[in-house]
Amino acid sequence: MAARCDLLFIAISAHAAEKRNATTERANEIFKWITRDCRRADCLVFLKLTPPFSARTPKTISSAISKATAAKAEAERQLGSGRKLARLEQE
Repeated sequence: MAARCDLLFIAISAHAAEKRNATTERANEIFKWITRDCRRADCLVFLKLTPPFSARTPKTISSAISKATAAKAEAERQLGSGRKLARLEQE
């Protein structure tokens, strides 16, 4: 009779361990899905927020290039008038 009780106890313990492992595996699987969905949501939010920043950058660069071109033209004009004055003083 004691052997049967031991065998029954071992069988019940094994079944409980299998059930615990199945529950743990299921919880891990659910955690993986939640984590993946959170990462996907983060990526979508990032991509949704990115265009305003990337749209502003070319406008800023274009504006800076225009200002630099105007400043260069003004500097060349002043340099040209300075050279004319230098030639007039030499004559």
